[in-house]
Amino acid sequence: MNNDEIKRLNAAMKDTTDKRLYERILAVRLRLEGHSFTEIGDLLGRIRQTVSIYWQSCQEQGLAGLERGVSPGQPPKLKEDQRHQLAAMLEQQQPAMWTSKPAIPGRCR
Repeated sequence: MNNDEIKRLNAAMKDTTDKRLYERILAVRLRLEGHSFTEIGDLLGRIRQTVSIYWQSCQEQGLAGLERGVSPGQPPKLKEDQRHQLAAMLEQQQPAMWTSKPAIPGRCR
């Protein structure tokens, strides 16, 4: 067990406001303290493989490897020219009245 490394991890845990990063750092610290991936996973509510990925990322990239990357999300369904065309249509026309309830004859909404 490397006390200097654990002190560095403790300081990083105090400095972060990101709950997920805190958890990842804690997982690495627990591993340095001798806990198994399974034990750490049970403590944190993660599967063993996830804890192993945290450990591997930290070993390869240091603390930066524990930070979340930017997720690109789902690709857009409309092409760029289609988005421009839709925006132009919406700007030129009044939106139609729409309701999720069917109209009942003789009743006011």
